[in-house]
Amino acid sequence: MLGLSGVCLLLGVSSAAAQNFVTLRINFLGGGALLIGAAAAFQAVTEIPTMGFTHVLTRRFSNASLFAIGSAIFVAVFLAWAVVTNPVALALLKFVTGIGFALTYVAAVLIADELWPARLRATGQVVIKSVMFGLAPIAGNFGGGYVYDTYGPAAMFVMAAVLMGAAGIGAMLAVPARRSLKKVETPVAPILRLPEPAAVLEER
Repeated sequence: MLGLSGVCLLLGVSSAAAQNFVTLRINFLGGGALLIGAAAAFQAVTEIPTMGFTHVLTRRFSNASLFAIGSAIFVAVFLAWAVVTNPVALALLKFVTGIGFALTYVAAVLIADELWPARLRATGQVVIKSVMFGLAPIAGNFGGGYVYDTYGPAAMFVMAAVLMGAAGIGAMLAVPARRSLKKVETPVAPILRLPEPAAVLEER
């Protein structure tokens, strides 16, 4: 569980830094408030249907693999944000981050559900969400702001990509493989032959 918490911390820190400060980048390049608002909507457009489709993907991929795939999508977008200077292109890339967020979030929830005992699963979900949406954004916003202000936006997005890549690799290494489900055969009770009624025996 500590491994999953560390992976989710890296995910949350990098995501908070990149996704919050890309709005500053869009505004600086002349995008304005309307484009910033549209960018947030773009992510939701792909995020919701991807979450609905993950039940199909879990049949082909392990939860750790889905987490790593989502992390790789984030890495590609963050690196693109480091070099793209067109505000519309920056906003349109939010369509792609919606897919990455859906895969990593759903995978993290499912992994936590597997790792914690049944009686503690609710506690496990609280721990993961507290790390991803509580502790990580605090560190990501402060750290991202410092790097953005000191070294520039490109360095900040590259840093976020490196942390996200570490999260994806960590998921594959730190999270145990999903246990295979063994087919359990239900024992069939033997069929008992009841004694025939006396009237039937007399007729014979």
